[in-house]
Amino acid sequence: MPNNTFISKSEKSAPGFKAAKDRVTLLLCSNACGDCLIKPLMLYRSFNPRALKNQNKDNLPVFWRANKKAGASKDSETNYTTLNLTTRARATKIRRAVTESRNLRSDLKQKILESTDELNNILKNIKEGAVGNKQCLPSPTLPTRRLDAETAPTPTATPSITIDHKILEHLKENKELIKQQTEELNKLKKEIKTNNQEIKHNESGKTIIEELNNMNKKRNRPKDNQYKFH
Repeated sequence: MPNNTFISKSEKSAPGFKAAKDRVTLLLCSNACGDCLIKPLMLYRSFNPRALKNQNKDNLPVFWRANKKAGASKDSETNYTTLNLTTRARATKIRRAVTESRNLRSDLKQKILESTDELNNILKNIKEGAVGNKQCLPSPTLPTRRLDAETAPTPTATPSITIDHKILEHLKENKELIKQQTEELNKLKKEIKTNNQEIKHNESGKTIIEELNNMNKKRNRPKDNQYKFH
């Protein structure tokens, strides 16, 4: 990315750096596999700019829309997704579709997907594909909205979640083994400390007895009176 944007000659001659305040927003739409591409949406601050004067906007490779701030608004996003996506879904005989959108300034009333029995039965049949691979990968929470070509029934109840208790049992067993090993190590440490103390005590006793024997030798005492270490 460049550090600065290109400016016109008139703006360049003016004192200070004044870049043009043009802004364009491009919205892309496709499925996860990439085999279903929809014409992108282009948002600009004016609907009839000088470069596109007296030209038919329908012939452009994008949906040309205008907005004061050239940003995604509620009307533009809803019209683009609902009209174009539903028409494409009906043409390709797709009954259900899910839109994922991020970084939108407009406050859209999103419908949160709930884990209903009907949805779970559909997902169970899907073993391979983009949806199955995406569920395995960690992805951030995105605002989602459900678009049905036909009216779907309201969710009735949530399914029960089953937890694998074998993992918890293995963790408990590992904790118990770790505790036993730590207790054995502590016992060994205590035994080593006691043995070291006994060795030091014996060495100190030997040194004292040797000094006493040396004292007796200097005094010329008989060998029977010498001290012995037992």
